[in-house]
Amino acid sequence: MVKRYIVMFKEGTPNEKIAQAAADVEKSGGTVTHRYWEGGGIEGFAATMEDDHLNSLTESSLQPGSAIDSIEPDGVVTTQ
Repeated sequence: MVKRYIVMFKEGTPNEKIAQAAADVEKSGGTVTHRYWEGGGIEGFAATMEDDHLNSLTESSLQPGSAIDSIEPDGVVTTQ
């Protein structure tokens, strides 16, 4: 099932590394909807992706030295 996620990277992660992860999502059939490393002040991207690629990213984030800080479901946030 295709779902929307926000993938955040650790501070100081080179833009090239984030761009490669985003390209990998797109190669696997996902769609990067927002690129936050392009002048946004935060390092990451939002994407729609299949569960199997999400699982691959999650496994990668658990490896020692991984640049991925968090992977969260994308959604609407309100203050009240």
